[in-house]
Amino acid sequence: MARILQFYCPFTAETNPEGARILRATVDWASRYDLGSGNPAKTEMLAQTGVAYTVCANPHVRGELAQALSDYNAWAWTINDFVGAAVSTAEAVYRLGRWERIVRSPQSWHRDGNLFESAGGEVLERIRGLVTPVQWQRFAAGQSQWIQAMAWEVAIRELARPLGVNEYVAMRISCVGVYAATSYFDMTEGIELNETQWSDPLVRAAVEAGAFAGGLDNDRYSYLREKDLAIAKNNIFTAIRTDYPHLTEFEVVDQAIGLRDQCLTQYLHLRDKALPTAGDTLERYLRAVDLMIGGNLNFAVTGIRYQIPDVASGVTLTRQPPTGNSFRLHIPTIEWWWAQ
Repeated sequence: MARILQFYCPFTAETNPEGARILRATVDWASRYDLGSGNPAKTEMLAQTGVAYTVCANPHVRGELAQALSDYNAWAWTINDFVGAAVSTAEAVYRLGRWERIVRSPQSWHRDGNLFESAGGEVLERIRGLVTPVQWQRFAAGQSQWIQAMAWEVAIRELARPLGVNEYVAMRISCVGVYAATSYFDMTEGIELNETQWSDPLVRAAVEAGAFAGGLDNDRYSYLREKDLAIAKNNIFTAIRTDYPHLTEFEVVDQAIGLRDQCLTQYLHLRDKALPTAGDTLERYLRAVDLMIGGNLNFAVTGIRYQIPDVASGVTLTRQPPTGNSFRLHIPTIEWWWAQ
Protein backbone atom coordinates (compact mmCIF):
# COMPACT_ATOMS: atom_id res chain seq x y z
CA MET A 1 0.00 0.00 0.00
CA ALA A 2 2.85 2.38 0.78
CA ARG A 3 4.10 2.16 -2.83
CA ILE A 4 0.71 3.25 -4.18
CA LEU A 5 1.01 6.51 -2.20
CA GLN A 6 4.61 7.36 -3.20
CA PHE A 7 4.55 9.84 -6.08
CA TYR A 8 7.22 11.17 -8.39
CA CYS A 9 6.45 14.90 -8.66
CA PRO A 10 9.04 17.49 -9.71
CA PHE A 11 6.66 20.43 -9.12
CA THR A 12 6.31 22.69 -6.11
CA ALA A 13 2.68 23.01 -5.04
CA GLU A 14 1.21 26.46 -4.43
CA THR A 15 -1.92 27.38 -2.49
CA ASN A 16 -4.35 30.26 -2.74
CA PRO A 17 -4.03 32.56 0.30
CA GLU A 18 -7.76 33.40 0.08
CA GLY A 19 -8.75 29.84 1.00
CA ALA A 20 -10.17 30.51 4.48
CA ARG A 21 -12.42 33.32 3.26
CA ILE A 22 -13.55 31.31 0.24
CA LEU A 23 -14.38 28.29 2.40
CA ARG A 24 -16.72 30.23 4.69
CA ALA A 25 -18.66 31.57 1.72
CA THR A 26 -18.80 28.22 -0.10
CA VAL A 27 -20.11 26.44 2.99
CA ASP A 28 -22.87 29.09 3.21
CA TRP A 29 -23.64 28.72 -0.51
CA ALA A 30 -23.70 24.90 -0.40
CA SER A 31 -25.95 25.00 2.68
CA ARG A 32 -28.35 27.42 1.01
CA TYR A 33 -28.80 24.96 -1.85
CA ASP A 34 -28.61 21.86 0.39
CA LEU A 35 -26.02 20.06 -1.73
CA GLY A 36 -25.93 17.25 0.83
CA SER A 37 -29.67 16.57 0.44
CA GLY A 38 -30.48 17.05 4.10
CA ASN A 39 -27.12 15.88 5.41
CA PRO A 40 -25.21 18.92 6.78
CA ALA A 41 -21.98 16.94 7.17
CA LYS A 42 -22.08 15.91 3.52
CA THR A 43 -22.86 19.49 2.49
CA GLU A 44 -19.81 20.70 4.39
CA MET A 45 -17.65 17.94 2.90
CA LEU A 46 -18.71 18.91 -0.63
CA ALA A 47 -18.04 22.58 0.07
CA GLN A 48 -14.62 21.88 1.54
CA THR A 49 -13.76 19.59 -1.38
CA GLY A 50 -14.70 22.26 -3.91
CA VAL A 51 -12.62 24.89 -2.16
CA ALA A 52 -9.66 22.56 -1.60
CA TYR A 53 -9.52 21.77 -5.30
CA THR A 54 -9.62 25.43 -6.29
CA VAL A 55 -7.02 26.43 -3.71
CA CYS A 56 -4.64 23.60 -4.63
CA ALA A 57 -5.10 23.09 -8.37
CA ASN A 58 -5.77 26.70 -9.45
CA PRO A 59 -3.84 28.74 -6.87
CA HIS A 60 -3.53 31.91 -8.98
CA VAL A 61 -7.25 32.70 -9.26
CA ARG A 62 -8.54 35.42 -6.94
CA GLY A 63 -11.60 37.31 -5.77
CA GLU A 64 -15.08 36.73 -7.16
CA LEU A 65 -13.90 34.23 -9.74
CA ALA A 66 -12.09 32.11 -7.13
CA GLN A 67 -15.30 32.11 -5.09
CA ALA A 68 -17.50 31.20 -8.05
CA LEU A 69 -15.20 28.38 -9.14
CA SER A 70 -15.10 26.98 -5.59
CA ASP A 71 -18.89 27.00 -5.45
CA TYR A 72 -19.04 25.34 -8.87
CA ASN A 73 -16.51 22.69 -7.82
CA ALA A 74 -18.68 21.82 -4.80
CA TRP A 75 -21.63 21.41 -7.20
CA ALA A 76 -19.52 19.33 -9.60
CA TRP A 77 -18.36 16.95 -6.86
CA THR A 78 -22.01 16.39 -6.03
CA ILE A 79 -22.47 15.17 -9.61
CA ASN A 80 -19.45 12.92 -9.23
CA ASP A 81 -20.96 11.34 -6.10
CA PHE A 82 -24.31 10.90 -7.84
CA VAL A 83 -22.67 8.89 -10.62
CA GLY A 84 -21.09 6.63 -8.00
CA ALA A 85 -24.39 6.02 -6.24
CA ALA A 86 -26.84 3.15 -6.73
CA VAL A 87 -29.16 4.74 -9.30
CA SER A 88 -30.50 3.25 -12.51
CA THR A 89 -28.70 3.91 -15.76
CA ALA A 90 -31.77 5.60 -17.21
CA GLU A 91 -32.07 7.94 -14.21
CA ALA A 92 -28.35 8.74 -14.29
CA VAL A 93 -28.28 9.50 -18.01
CA TYR A 94 -31.44 11.60 -17.74
CA ARG A 95 -29.97 13.70 -14.92
CA LEU A 96 -26.58 14.00 -16.58
CA GLY A 97 -28.27 15.24 -19.75
CA ARG A 98 -30.08 17.98 -17.86
CA TRP A 99 -26.95 19.01 -15.98
CA GLU A 100 -24.87 19.11 -19.16
CA ARG A 101 -27.42 21.52 -20.61
CA ILE A 102 -27.11 23.74 -17.53
CA VAL A 103 -23.40 24.04 -18.28
CA ARG A 104 -24.14 25.12 -21.84
CA SER A 105 -27.12 27.31 -20.94
CA PRO A 106 -27.27 28.04 -17.18
CA GLN A 107 -30.87 29.26 -17.14
CA SER A 108 -32.30 26.18 -18.88
CA TRP A 109 -34.16 24.81 -15.85
CA HIS A 110 -34.08 27.66 -13.34
CA ARG A 111 -37.89 27.77 -13.02
CA ASP A 112 -38.36 24.03 -12.39
CA GLY A 113 -38.02 24.24 -8.61
CA ASN A 114 -35.13 21.78 -8.41
CA LEU A 115 -32.74 23.20 -5.79
CA PHE A 116 -29.66 21.39 -7.09
CA GLU A 117 -30.25 22.50 -10.67
CA SER A 118 -30.95 26.04 -9.45
CA ALA A 119 -27.56 25.98 -7.72
CA GLY A 120 -25.82 24.95 -10.93
CA GLY A 121 -27.61 27.57 -12.99
CA GLU A 122 -26.80 30.31 -10.48
CA VAL A 123 -23.09 29.58 -10.15
CA LEU A 124 -22.52 28.96 -13.85
CA GLU A 125 -24.29 32.20 -14.72
CA ARG A 126 -22.03 33.92 -12.20
CA ILE A 127 -18.90 32.44 -13.78
CA ARG A 128 -20.03 33.44 -17.28
CA GLY A 129 -20.41 37.03 -16.10
CA LEU A 130 -16.86 37.15 -14.73
CA VAL A 131 -14.89 35.86 -17.71
CA THR A 132 -14.40 36.59 -21.40
CA PRO A 133 -16.42 34.76 -24.08
CA VAL A 134 -13.37 32.73 -25.09
CA GLN A 135 -12.64 31.72 -21.49
CA TRP A 136 -16.28 30.79 -20.95
CA GLN A 137 -16.57 28.67 -24.09
CA ARG A 138 -13.43 26.71 -23.26
CA PHE A 139 -14.63 26.13 -19.72
CA ALA A 140 -18.17 25.17 -20.76
CA ALA A 141 -16.89 22.77 -23.43
CA GLY A 142 -14.62 21.03 -20.94
CA GLN A 143 -17.32 20.63 -18.30
CA SER A 144 -19.86 19.46 -20.88
CA GLN A 145 -17.47 16.81 -22.16
CA TRP A 146 -16.87 15.55 -18.62
CA ILE A 147 -20.58 15.25 -17.78
CA GLN A 148 -21.36 13.45 -21.04
CA ALA A 149 -18.48 11.03 -20.50
CA MET A 150 -19.88 9.97 -17.15
CA ALA A 151 -22.89 8.53 -18.94
CA TRP A 152 -20.41 6.16 -20.61
CA GLU A 153 -19.09 5.19 -17.16
CA VAL A 154 -22.63 4.47 -15.91
CA ALA A 155 -23.37 2.30 -18.96
CA ILE A 156 -20.16 0.33 -18.43
CA ARG A 157 -21.17 -0.30 -14.84
CA GLU A 158 -24.57 -1.71 -15.85
CA LEU A 159 -23.01 -3.96 -18.46
CA ALA A 160 -20.67 -5.26 -15.73
CA ARG A 161 -18.01 -5.95 -18.31
CA PRO A 162 -14.35 -5.99 -17.30
CA LEU A 163 -12.33 -3.20 -18.90
CA GLY A 164 -8.87 -3.81 -20.24
CA VAL A 165 -6.26 -1.08 -20.11
CA ASN A 166 -6.98 0.55 -23.47
CA GLU A 167 -10.74 0.86 -22.93
CA TYR A 168 -10.26 1.90 -19.33
CA VAL A 169 -7.86 4.68 -20.29
CA ALA A 170 -10.18 5.81 -23.09
CA MET A 171 -13.04 6.10 -20.61
CA ARG A 172 -11.08 7.37 -17.64
CA ILE A 173 -9.27 10.17 -19.44
CA SER A 174 -12.66 11.84 -19.87
CA CYS A 175 -14.40 10.79 -16.64
CA VAL A 176 -11.52 11.74 -14.39
CA GLY A 177 -11.79 15.26 -15.79
CA VAL A 178 -8.69 15.69 -17.96
CA TYR A 179 -10.54 18.00 -20.35
CA ALA A 180 -12.66 19.54 -17.60
CA ALA A 181 -9.72 20.37 -15.32
CA THR A 182 -7.62 21.90 -18.09
CA SER A 183 -10.54 24.04 -19.27
CA TYR A 184 -10.05 26.30 -16.20
CA PHE A 185 -6.64 27.57 -17.21
CA ASP A 186 -7.56 30.49 -19.48
CA MET A 187 -9.80 31.83 -16.70
CA THR A 188 -7.58 31.13 -13.73
CA GLU A 189 -4.42 32.44 -15.37
CA GLY A 190 -6.14 35.47 -16.92
CA ILE A 191 -5.16 34.54 -20.48
CA GLU A 192 -6.70 33.65 -23.83
CA LEU A 193 -4.54 31.06 -25.53
CA ASN A 194 -4.96 31.61 -29.25
CA GLU A 195 -6.57 28.85 -31.26
CA THR A 196 -3.43 28.01 -33.23
CA GLN A 197 -1.48 27.40 -30.05
CA TRP A 198 -4.36 25.68 -28.25
CA SER A 199 -4.94 23.18 -31.07
CA ASP A 200 -1.26 22.43 -31.78
CA PRO A 201 -0.93 18.62 -31.52
CA LEU A 202 2.25 19.02 -29.49
CA VAL A 203 0.43 21.20 -26.93
CA ARG A 204 -2.64 18.98 -26.82
CA ALA A 205 -0.55 15.82 -26.35
CA ALA A 206 1.48 17.48 -23.60
CA VAL A 207 -1.58 18.73 -21.74
CA GLU A 208 -3.41 15.41 -22.00
CA ALA A 209 -0.38 13.43 -20.85
CA GLY A 210 0.24 15.70 -17.86
CA ALA A 211 -3.38 15.92 -16.81
CA PHE A 212 -3.88 12.17 -17.18
CA ALA A 213 -0.84 11.54 -14.98
CA GLY A 214 -2.84 13.48 -12.38
CA GLY A 215 -5.88 11.35 -13.16
CA LEU A 216 -3.90 8.18 -12.49
CA ASP A 217 -2.76 9.77 -9.23
CA ASN A 218 -6.45 9.98 -8.35
CA ASP A 219 -6.81 6.23 -8.95
CA ARG A 220 -4.03 5.69 -6.43
CA TYR A 221 -5.05 8.00 -3.61
CA SER A 222 -8.75 7.09 -4.07
CA TYR A 223 -8.08 3.37 -3.82
CA LEU A 224 -8.58 3.05 -0.06
CA ARG A 225 -11.71 5.19 -0.14
CA GLU A 226 -13.34 3.28 -3.01
CA LYS A 227 -12.34 -0.35 -2.44
CA ASP A 228 -15.26 -0.98 -0.06
CA LEU A 229 -17.98 0.99 -1.89
CA ALA A 230 -21.28 -0.76 -2.63
CA ILE A 231 -20.75 0.09 -6.31
CA ALA A 232 -17.67 -1.62 -7.75
CA LYS A 233 -15.55 0.88 -9.68
CA ASN A 234 -13.03 0.23 -12.40
CA ASN A 235 -9.53 1.57 -11.82
CA ILE A 236 -6.13 1.21 -13.40
CA PHE A 237 -5.32 -1.77 -11.18
CA THR A 238 -8.40 -3.76 -12.22
CA ALA A 239 -7.75 -2.86 -15.86
CA ILE A 240 -4.18 -4.15 -15.77
CA ARG A 241 -5.31 -7.28 -13.96
CA THR A 242 -7.94 -7.87 -16.70
CA ASP A 243 -5.35 -7.76 -19.48
CA TYR A 244 -2.55 -9.46 -17.56
CA PRO A 245 -4.15 -11.99 -15.17
CA HIS A 246 -0.82 -13.76 -14.66
CA LEU A 247 0.73 -10.76 -12.88
CA THR A 248 1.12 -10.75 -9.12
CA GLU A 249 -0.42 -7.95 -7.07
CA PHE A 250 3.01 -6.37 -6.69
CA GLU A 251 3.54 -6.47 -10.46
CA VAL A 252 0.10 -4.92 -11.12
CA VAL A 253 0.96 -2.00 -8.84
CA ASP A 254 4.37 -1.72 -10.50
CA GLN A 255 2.76 -1.49 -13.95
CA ALA A 256 0.22 1.10 -12.77
CA ILE A 257 2.86 3.31 -11.22
CA GLY A 258 5.07 2.84 -14.26
CA LEU A 259 2.29 3.95 -16.61
CA ARG A 260 1.61 7.07 -14.54
CA ASP A 261 5.30 7.98 -14.41
CA GLN A 262 5.67 7.44 -18.16
CA CYS A 263 2.73 9.80 -18.79
CA LEU A 264 4.31 12.44 -16.56
CA THR A 265 7.73 11.96 -18.15
CA GLN A 266 6.20 12.34 -21.61
CA TYR A 267 4.44 15.52 -20.47
CA LEU A 268 7.75 16.96 -19.30
CA HIS A 269 9.40 16.00 -22.61
CA LEU A 270 6.66 17.58 -24.73
CA ARG A 271 6.35 20.65 -22.49
CA ASP A 272 10.08 21.27 -22.70
CA LYS A 273 9.90 20.86 -26.46
CA ALA A 274 7.16 23.52 -26.69
CA LEU A 275 8.48 26.08 -24.19
CA PRO A 276 11.44 27.57 -26.13
CA THR A 277 9.09 29.08 -28.75
CA ALA A 278 5.95 29.26 -26.64
CA GLY A 279 5.64 32.95 -25.84
CA ASP A 280 4.26 34.29 -22.55
CA THR A 281 0.65 33.12 -22.92
CA LEU A 282 1.41 29.50 -23.81
CA GLU A 283 4.12 29.36 -21.17
CA ARG A 284 1.62 30.45 -18.52
CA TYR A 285 -0.86 27.87 -19.81
CA LEU A 286 1.69 25.06 -19.55
CA ARG A 287 2.84 26.23 -16.12
CA ALA A 288 -0.79 25.93 -15.05
CA VAL A 289 -0.54 22.23 -15.90
CA ASP A 290 2.49 21.98 -13.60
CA LEU A 291 0.52 23.68 -10.83
CA MET A 292 -2.45 21.37 -11.30
CA ILE A 293 -0.35 18.18 -11.17
CA GLY A 294 1.45 19.24 -8.01
CA GLY A 295 -1.69 20.76 -6.53
CA ASN A 296 -3.69 17.60 -7.15
CA LEU A 297 -1.42 15.70 -4.78
CA ASN A 298 -1.74 18.46 -2.19
CA PHE A 299 -5.51 18.20 -2.66
CA ALA A 300 -5.32 14.48 -1.85
CA VAL A 301 -3.90 15.34 1.56
CA THR A 302 -6.02 18.42 2.38
CA GLY A 303 -9.42 17.48 0.93
CA ILE A 304 -11.83 16.12 3.57
CA ARG A 305 -13.16 13.77 0.89
CA TYR A 306 -9.91 11.79 1.04
CA GLN A 307 -9.29 12.09 4.77
CA ILE A 308 -8.59 8.44 5.47
CA PRO A 309 -5.71 8.24 7.96
CA ASP A 310 -3.70 5.87 5.80
CA VAL A 311 -3.92 8.35 2.90
CA ALA A 312 -3.35 11.58 4.82
CA SER A 313 -0.23 10.19 6.48
CA GLY A 314 0.91 7.98 3.63
CA VAL A 315 1.29 10.35 0.67
CA THR A 316 4.98 11.01 0.02
CA LEU A 317 6.64 12.83 -2.86
CA THR A 318 9.97 12.48 -4.57
CA ARG A 319 11.60 14.80 -7.10
CA GLN A 320 13.81 12.04 -8.42
CA PRO A 321 12.79 10.66 -11.83
CA PRO A 322 11.71 7.01 -11.76
CA THR A 323 14.43 4.44 -12.39
CA GLY A 324 12.34 1.26 -12.10
CA ASN A 325 9.87 -0.16 -14.58
CA SER A 326 10.75 0.99 -18.11
CA PHE A 327 8.33 -1.30 -19.96
CA ARG A 328 5.56 0.76 -21.54
CA LEU A 329 2.14 -0.81 -22.03
CA HIS A 330 0.79 -0.58 -25.57
CA ILE A 331 -2.32 1.62 -25.26
CA PRO A 332 -3.63 2.63 -28.72
CA THR A 333 -5.90 5.42 -27.47
CA ILE A 334 -2.90 7.45 -26.21
CA GLU A 335 -0.07 6.25 -28.46
CA TRP A 336 -0.29 9.52 -30.37
CA TRP A 337 1.25 11.32 -27.38
CA TRP A 338 4.51 9.52 -28.11
CA ALA A 339 4.26 10.24 -31.84
CA GLN A 340 4.90 13.92 -31.13
